[in-house]
Amino acid sequence: MRSLAICSAVPVALVTASPAFAHVDPVHENQSVWSLWDFSPEIVVSLIIVALIYWRGSGHGLVRGRWRARVFFAGLGALFIALVSPVGELADHVFAVHQVEHMLLRTVTPMLLFLSAPQGALIRGSPNWLTGFFARSGWLCRLIGAMRWPPVATLLFVAASYFWMLPKYHNLAILNESIHYLWHLSLLLTGLIFFSVIFDRRPVPLGPGLGKRLTMFAAAALGNIVLGALLTTKDVAIYSAYVEIGRQWHVSPLTDELTGGLIMWIPAC
Repeated sequence: MRSLAICSAVPVALVTASPAFAHVDPVHENQSVWSLWDFSPEIVVSLIIVALIYWRGSGHGLVRGRWRARVFFAGLGALFIALVSPVGELADHVFAVHQVEHMLLRTVTPMLLFLSAPQGALIRGSPNWLTGFFARSGWLCRLIGAMRWPPVATLLFVAASYFWMLPKYHNLAILNESIHYLWHLSLLLTGLIFFSVIFDRRPVPLGPGLGKRLTMFAAAALGNIVLGALLTTKDVAIYSAYVEIGRQWHVSPLTDELTGGLIMWIPAC
């Protein structure tokens, strides 16, 4: 049952990321930030569907404490801010804002979703064909189970961030819509896998144990600190894509990147 819960919770949460393509739209110099909301129907509808699935399942006594429901919807709210609010539009024109968006996708959303322990409600609220599919897909459960092994989950979580911060791939993803989609999807997926283990409180050997979870947390935090410090202490700008599509707010490239490094270094940790 626990295996099915993990298999079902992760893909259902990923529905909300499916339309998270890059929005490389022009932002005019004097354009108000509050005019940059992007109410894309596919994003809004996906969020509503996941919210309704959870709401339907939570009516069967599977959510212990109202605070868990509030935390779950706060997680969806973080995803809404990342993809629908002006944060999503500005992220492609300001490196520092992009780090805020990725912090929401990679850390805040997965953390809140799995802190709420939503697996039971999501399974109960999902259509029978969806839960039946994941119950029959043994290979998918085995794959997710392998990815949830603490060393693998931690490595994937840290590696996804490092890989996309390499200038070659970062610039390519900013300029290419499809690759940017894979970027967002990889950050959200690895975040969901990581935090599903962090908040797995089952006793050993069913769960990873407190010691392993604390080690995962320390390793992930250290990865953020090192990467953030490298970005903050460099003396040249390395992400040219923001210049090509037009940087917003007249901020200098180096200042923008140093600010983004600080965001990754301190608040993201």
